[in-house]
Parts: sequence; structure tokens; C-alpha cells
Amino acid sequence: MSEIILRADTPAELRVGLAKLDIDVPLRSEGRRNHHAERYCIAHVLATLPFDRKRPAIPS
Repeated sequence: MSEIILRADTPAELRVGLAKLDIDVPLRSEGRRNHHAERYCIAHVLATLPFDRKRPAIPS
């Protein structure tokens, strides 16, 4: 199940897009699956990466 959940061309677009994502992780008893936790983790990591115009954290 591979799908694009967010596209951003600038750090500002990334911040806005991450804020709009539904990253709630249900309890195991409510049907939590790996993709719930993975989406949460990825969004959290991306939201905490530093951004420096001279030296991007993620190479293009």
C-alpha cells in the first residue's frame, strides 16, 4: 500500500502539509496497523529536521 501523502517544494509548504496530515495512531484494540505508526514517525522526523538554505538536511 504505497501512496503519496504529501508533496512540498519548500520548507514552508512542508510545514503546512505536515500540520494538515492526520497522524493519529489508534489503539491496538481499535485496529492500529504498521502504516499508522510509520506515518506518525515519518511526519515527526520531517517536522523536526533543521533547514538551512546553504546546507539542506535532505539532499536534492
